[in-house]
Amino acid sequence: MTGHTLTTSRLTLRPLVAGDVQALTDGINNIEVSKWLTVVPFPYTEQDARYFIDTIIPQSNGAHYGIDAGAGVIGVIGIDPTLGYWLRADAHGRGYMTEAATAVVDDYFKRSDAPLGSGYFLGNTASRNVLWKLGFRETHREAETCRATGAAVTLQKLTLTKERWTQCHSC
Repeated sequence: MTGHTLTTSRLTLRPLVAGDVQALTDGINNIEVSKWLTVVPFPYTEQDARYFIDTIIPQSNGAHYGIDAGAGVIGVIGIDPTLGYWLRADAHGRGYMTEAATAVVDDYFKRSDAPLGSGYFLGNTASRNVLWKLGFRETHREAETCRATGAAVTLQKLTLTKERWTQCHSC
């Protein structure tokens, strides 16, 4: 599933390639980005980016996309098996993630009837807002540890059904 490309009015969502290593490293090696993610180390190195592209993605059954707004990768979005994403700090506040997530979730529900899960750390209002715009609804909370900071955090879990997606996005 990762081999295909999705496009929106402003973005190209495409497979990640070796040439994206520096953009990934630069974008996620920022504690203001990585502190909201479960499995991403900090500092994040080029070796981490290469491992993600060369090992994690090929071993996955999910879909992973580099988010490109025209000048290279500014973030990553994927479903493996839940929806996860990040954007470099200077790309926040422009609606890119809602746009990218809409395309990825729409593509997912064209291929699957299974509910889609996601989550956000409490306090991450921007991520919460993206998920709510998509139609996700909260299910429960889990204790988690942020790898970047080592801090105990609360992960708010959410789910989205194909029926709700269709209702929310049929207009």
